[in-house]
Amino acid sequence: MARPEPARQRKSFKILGLAGASIWLQKNAGKWTFDGGAGYQVVLQDAFRNSPFTGWRVKKELSEQLE
Repeated sequence: MARPEPARQRKSFKILGLAGASIWLQKNAGKWTFDGGAGYQVVLQDAFRNSPFTGWRVKKELSEQLE
């Protein structure tokens, strides 16, 4: 008599990723650089929410070797 095969377990998974859109701008003024932008993050997980985000940076060149 043949042994019955064990029931196959289905592997369930969720897509753990991010999708979204953003736009970033940069302005140079002499030794100064200004960066800034904003976007919207779409989270594909059930326990988390979609959200907007922003960011900015100000950078100054101290010398050609130190930027």
